[in-house]
Amino acid sequence: MSEGVKNLMQLKIVAGALVGSVFVYVVVVFVLFMDPDPDQVANTTLLFPMAGMAGLSMLAILPLRKMLLGTFALPFLADGAGAGPQWSEQVEQAALAKYATGTIVGLAVAESVAIYGLVASFLAQDPMLVLPFAATAVLLMAAQFPSDAGLRAVAAASARA
Repeated sequence: MSEGVKNLMQLKIVAGALVGSVFVYVVVVFVLFMDPDPDQVANTTLLFPMAGMAGLSMLAILPLRKMLLGTFALPFLADGAGAGPQWSEQVEQAALAKYATGTIVGLAVAESVAIYGLVASFLAQDPMLVLPFAATAVLLMAAQFPSDAGLRAVAAASARA
């Protein structure tokens, strides 16, 4: 197993941990509000701002990936990656460093969508409120999950630059 393949596996483990954290958020909210206090008044004033911030986070992912990676490096967005450079250990390591940075930032921004849902659930004291935020975060993370094709797209974009 080459060093780059091993490092890509480590990046996949980090991505999996970030996806798993979203499920932890959901479980925590449902456990905390399993037996709600009827005397507690829910604060719903910040629900729309939380949803707006989650929307802004979603919109920020593509420009951030383009800025950090030089390409979107997503399987469903072919942004002219074309043929990559001659593959070597040096090209692989340079692309992997860039790909790891861009992917972790993108995954963290996607995770922030779930965190906004977590905060909204705490404010409204409604565990169901976290579900759409969490589902959106998991979908955004799945779209950015590290892959060999994404790594090669970053290498090709670096060679064009």
